[in-house]
Amino acid sequence: MAEPYEARVPEMAMGVPQPVDENVDGARVQIRGNRATVDFNPGMTRTSNEDSDDHVRNLALDMSTGDQAELVNDIIDRVDADLKSRADWQTRVDQAMELLGLRNRPGDDVPFEGASSVSYPLIGEACVQFQARAIEEVFPSEGPCKTKVIGKRSVEKEEQAERVKAHMNYQMLDQDRAYFWHTDQMLFWLPVAGSAFKKTYYDPISDMVVSRLVFPNDLIVPYIATDLRTSPRITHRLWRTDGDLKRLMANGFYQELDLSQPYGMDTEDSQDSREIADEADDRSENLHDKDFIYEILECHIDLEIKDDQAKYLDSDGERVGRLRRELGELVGAADADALLSDVSSGDELLASLGPAVGLARVARGEMSRGAYLEQWGHRGPLEVETSVPRPFEGPDWLDRQLAAYAQSPVDVEALLSAQRARFDAAWERFRDRYPRQARSMRRRLEETAEAIRVREAVRSEFTRFVWVARTWALQVGELTGIGDGVFFLTFEKLLDLLAGQEAPTATIPARRETYERYRALPPYPLVISGRFDPFQWAADPDRRSDQYDTQGRLPPVVKAAQENVILGMPGSAGQVEGLVRRLNSPEEGDQLAPGEILVTSQTNIGWTLLFPRAAAIVTDIGAPLSHAAVVARELGIPAVVNCGSATMRLRTGDRVRVDGAQGTVEILSGEA
Repeated sequence: MAEPYEARVPEMAMGVPQPVDENVDGARVQIRGNRATVDFNPGMTRTSNEDSDDHVRNLALDMSTGDQAELVNDIIDRVDADLKSRADWQTRVDQAMELLGLRNRPGDDVPFEGASSVSYPLIGEACVQFQARAIEEVFPSEGPCKTKVIGKRSVEKEEQAERVKAHMNYQMLDQDRAYFWHTDQMLFWLPVAGSAFKKTYYDPISDMVVSRLVFPNDLIVPYIATDLRTSPRITHRLWRTDGDLKRLMANGFYQELDLSQPYGMDTEDSQDSREIADEADDRSENLHDKDFIYEILECHIDLEIKDDQAKYLDSDGERVGRLRRELGELVGAADADALLSDVSSGDELLASLGPAVGLARVARGEMSRGAYLEQWGHRGPLEVETSVPRPFEGPDWLDRQLAAYAQSPVDVEALLSAQRARFDAAWERFRDRYPRQARSMRRRLEETAEAIRVREAVRSEFTRFVWVARTWALQVGELTGIGDGVFFLTFEKLLDLLAGQEAPTATIPARRETYERYRALPPYPLVISGRFDPFQWAADPDRRSDQYDTQGRLPPVVKAAQENVILGMPGSAGQVEGLVRRLNSPEEGDQLAPGEILVTSQTNIGWTLLFPRAAAIVTDIGAPLSHAAVVARELGIPAVVNCGSATMRLRTGDRVRVDGAQGTVEILSGEA
């Protein structure tokens, strides 16, 4: 049986306790350094959201510098309003400090000419007497902590209460040596200001729980607050040295930032009272040139996440876009794209790159044809459309891909290795330039890469379910004799057909004809506002593929200053000049020659096999996490996405200059 817990307390008081991991009265007790963990239900599985990393995640790591500044300015404005609301109270506290008799009034600050400027310390004596009497009650000889058994009393509960009391008294008296002195100071300030506060918290610098005095003028609450429990915000104003801040940033308590030179300790509302307190303690603010003191506003605040604030908790795509802009401001567009490119890490290959990497391995004899089709045979250009056959179903599909690869072999893994080298070089430059931000930025980059990999992997597995649905539908068509007509009936009607009930099979020819008419149309705009006639839109030679607006609700399209420049969105950095190859579908991929610039409306995994041959990628539709942008960054290929009208303005054979960092396509020759 383990020895009683209180028997170990004297040993703990002599120094840092030895590591402990044992069961005490059915609870698991673990002690590491100055930290103790007590698990009253050892072995129980906890599924609370509070145990997840997302619950304790520092949201500042997902915010750009501009968004952080906007949020900080908003909070500072609120704290300033709180300070102004208590200006009269602050004045009375300053006057009380003078009336304590600890400070002589200036010669010109007397009620009448010839009056004495000395204050008799009557109030000061009363405060000291209160302090002396109160400290005896707060700190009795057996220690400040007492315990009380709630509910039915028993010998076990009484012993447990004694152990808790002994350990907490050890923490307050032996471990936290400043606990007594801060409590003593608090009792002096209580009668002076009417309020005094102790803050108990885990201090990562000393690696233990501490309890410190918070001066009344350093605890700031709004005008409407009636108590701390229901206050909408509580701000603790404290001061930290530059050394303390660096240690807190190093252990992850604060976000890593470059520290600017502080403006000084005093703020307008606290300057007078701090000068009075300093005079009472016979000290003055006189710092060494290398002693930097920073004023910190630690604000515990309830913020409602409204529509304009939801950007702090947005999607992966918006998060990547914000991170790219932030990196662009710090290191430039080229290094920003390089830092965002290392998504395929080790054995964790990006799912969208799998078909291209696997095809090269099959060509080299490093992978069997069966293994390739089993792993990637479900992926294709229209993989979420159940009526479209999968590559696995085509007996000659893999042969055609291998033949195309043989004509223009590209070592995809060499491209990935080269891009990884660019990532390593860009990271070294970032770390040398911003050493304090390196750790937090590395964590953000790794989390972003993981999010992209998971996003792609989920999509890949989802398409397997679509394949299952297609297989089921084909079986229904074979059993009922309507063949691929099943794809023109709803799921419910197919069940009716299997049950021998009536189904609208007579409508299949008309539906098939309508389907073929719409299938011949180009991809619809990503955003449509107003009444949309797809056939009229497709006939318009000036149509855009990114948006369609007949009501004027969408933002106006930004056009380049030069007529021969197409504006888009940066997808992957790099600049290249070459000939355009405009394609409508990946089935036309045999037309793409090595070194040509691939121009199309948008891409998906069906286009991946063409990317290694292309010198650059240009699409009408896209975003930072679109297929074209992600795969192009991984392969180190320049890409401009979201051009809107690139497929309408560019023709095969046009010579263009693609600038992936700026998001522009310059037409050098051909029709503009």
